[in-house]
Amino acid sequence: MKITILTLGCRTNQAESLYIEKEALLKQHQVVRLNEDPDLCIINTCAVTAKADYQSRQLINRALKTKGQIIVTGCYGQLHIKELSEVKRLQLIPNNNKELIPNYFDSTSNITSHIHSRARPIIKIQEGCANECTYCTIPLSRGKGQSVSIDKVINEIQFYETQGFNEIVLTGTNIGAYEYEGYDLKRLLRHILNGTTIARLRISSIEINHIDTELIDIIGDKRICKHLHIPLQSGSDRVLTDMGRPYLRAEYQSKVLQLKALYPDISIGCDIIVGFPTEGQREFAETLDLLQQLPLSYIHVFTFSPRKGTLAASMRQSTNFNDIKKRSEALIRLSAYKREQFVMSQIGKVSDLIVEKIYPDKIEGTTNNYIKASIEPPFNVKEKSLIYIQLTKFNGTEVYGKPKI
Repeated sequence: MKITILTLGCRTNQAESLYIEKEALLKQHQVVRLNEDPDLCIINTCAVTAKADYQSRQLINRALKTKGQIIVTGCYGQLHIKELSEVKRLQLIPNNNKELIPNYFDSTSNITSHIHSRARPIIKIQEGCANECTYCTIPLSRGKGQSVSIDKVINEIQFYETQGFNEIVLTGTNIGAYEYEGYDLKRLLRHILNGTTIARLRISSIEINHIDTELIDIIGDKRICKHLHIPLQSGSDRVLTDMGRPYLRAEYQSKVLQLKALYPDISIGCDIIVGFPTEGQREFAETLDLLQQLPLSYIHVFTFSPRKGTLAASMRQSTNFNDIKKRSEALIRLSAYKREQFVMSQIGKVSDLIVEKIYPDKIEGTTNNYIKASIEPPFNVKEKSLIYIQLTKFNGTEVYGKPKI
């Protein structure tokens, strides 16, 4: 069977799609592009913004032009069940049943097949969230939260070890809330470190209120990547409160500074939502001030998008579109500056790098602390390899390094 898997949105979706791809290949099916006439097209949708809604509809419409069967899952599908259930040839799979999708494949063999889609596989350890932020539909689309068993997480990592991978990315909707039979995230990490030999373990997005002294200590393990993505969303206490976020700016700032003091080469990134309804000029100035002070290496900037069914969607917007656009542009410029400053601080240093793409004229990969770097010839390495490089230069766009023997 020829299968196409189309994915939008968060790393949780990416992890789920990678799991589906792995199961398809293990059963000796062929994973193909949409233009290669698939027998089955699986669309893992997103609904985090109005743009994500539009992109999900686009993918569904493109898939409907093929002759194969179509499975729609993910948050857009979850929130538009009635509308999509009326579309012929389309089957909806709820988020909590995604792992059943491989049952739709005709099993022909269980011979191990290599996974080629990415050099740093993503494993979902948790999904759903009980925070109920006022702008977010996650509790509606993914529920309050459920965690993957310890054994399943370990087995997934061990599988990828047998395939020659050297890094695993742990992801989830709110991974700091991981809880399974008495295990929290910290116990899970210690269990993985004791029960596997994977060279690098990367923690994906995690909320600041889940970062405590014990977790900071675990991050010191040499196998834990020195990179954290910690959503901030706003630097204004008023806006954070209106958003329903479980922290204030002082806690965020204190913990980020603590991490940077202990691990000077760590890369810390954040998310910011610009144009939240109660964000006026003063609140934005507070956000800008905090971001300028923090030792961040990048900022992901999002424009507020009202989501149906959320409290924020009914709030009165206090800022016009042009001002929101100017604020976004200011933060994007600041992010570029932060990235340049961080990269320049790493020039001359040696880091381990996972080889992700090999071209005739260069290799591309990701360092332990999340710098995308290129290596020029000569080289003799394979994809997925872990090598050591010395970062040598930054031209404003690309970072370059040379192998360190």
